[in-house]
Amino acid sequence: MTTLNHIITNFSGVGGAEMMLIKLIKSMPSYNHRVISLMGISDEFKLKLSRENVHFYSLNCKNALSLFLSVFKIKRLLKEKQETSLIIAWMYHACFVAGILALLGRSFKVFFNIRHSLDNISSEKFSTKLAIKFTCFLSKFVNGSIFCSQNALIQHQEYGYKGKLIYIPNGIEVDLQTKLENREFHSQNVIGTLGRFHSAKDYPNLLKAFRFVLDKRPNTQLKIGGNGATFSNRKFRKIVDENNIPYNRITLYGQVKETQQFYSNIDVFVLASKTEGFPNVLLEAMYNFLPVVSTDVGDARQIIPSKGMLVEAQNPQYLADLILSVLDLNEDKLKNMAKINHQYIMDNYTIESVSKSYQSVLSEVNWS
Repeated sequence: MTTLNHIITNFSGVGGAEMMLIKLIKSMPSYNHRVISLMGISDEFKLKLSRENVHFYSLNCKNALSLFLSVFKIKRLLKEKQETSLIIAWMYHACFVAGILALLGRSFKVFFNIRHSLDNISSEKFSTKLAIKFTCFLSKFVNGSIFCSQNALIQHQEYGYKGKLIYIPNGIEVDLQTKLENREFHSQNVIGTLGRFHSAKDYPNLLKAFRFVLDKRPNTQLKIGGNGATFSNRKFRKIVDENNIPYNRITLYGQVKETQQFYSNIDVFVLASKTEGFPNVLLEAMYNFLPVVSTDVGDARQIIPSKGMLVEAQNPQYLADLILSVLDLNEDKLKNMAKINHQYIMDNYTIESVSKSYQSVLSEVNWS
């Protein structure tokens, strides 16, 4: 059985890369999987992937020196196992480490797995900017770079990434219990979003748009799930106060682990980001029979079948107008929109089809 080594920057946070890695491993039972985290690994993730063909290694990197030394730790680990070294590196810092391994020997067959767009590179942390530059240089030495976003692939190509650039989107796990008949739309009109409190998610845009919505529909409720999007966060609370939004119009859940329950409690999903790579939350919301409204960022244009549900980023008035136009639809039209969204995801973005794409790419590796 072939062993696939997944090197990831951190396997303890609940992000898109971590969730996709879990789904991919579960969908590829014919491989042995070794998850090597440069930082930590959560017990929750170990439990989710508790099976005989999955093994975990945590390197507990704390700084730049330990990151560099991790190259030799991983090299020694793979040499001890005496296996052909097929590597997928998830996120920039892990790509840097895997790229160095590719330089050290042809026995390492490396694919970068880049989960990030370059919409606003100036706002990135210094260490991330460095990792982007280094992985750009190293891209010519690896077997290929996989992008979950068509937009991100083009951006990285223009930035200077070389070699084989491959587009494989993210995928959704199919649950046969998810049915349109179980979907109820609320009389009060409930909109919702999922996303951590981060500049990329543009909560000022969302909350200003919500203020405009309340001016027309005072009973509308906004539900938010995401780490840091809480009233205990002074920065978040300040944005709410600046827009004169009553606290009782917003329900905050913090980090949401069971997203399906969240989606069942809203009528329209809203993505207000100013930058995205491949927004997984759109896949999830559409799969769960929801109409979606989104800013035109990342691959939102490829994911949403109705281009009328897109607005330019950082324009809260346009976003509010589009939300209101969807809330004005009757229940039959909302259900029809939800049905179209669900079927589009089923036709294009299941984890089974994504897994086949990964396996096809890996099968083409030349070991000579």
